[in-house]
Amino acid sequence: MANIVKNPFIITPFVPEEYFCDRIKETGELCKHILNGRNVALFA
Repeated sequence: MANIVKNPFIITPFVPEEYFCDRIKETGELCKHILNGRNVALFA
């Protein structure tokens, strides 16, 4: 019987806090850029 591999990538619009890995500084900086109307590109 084949094993089914769980998808490691979250594909839902809401990502729980546990997946942010305590990036408090980066989250604050990202929010600041968004509120100031700056263009932001995210990649992983």
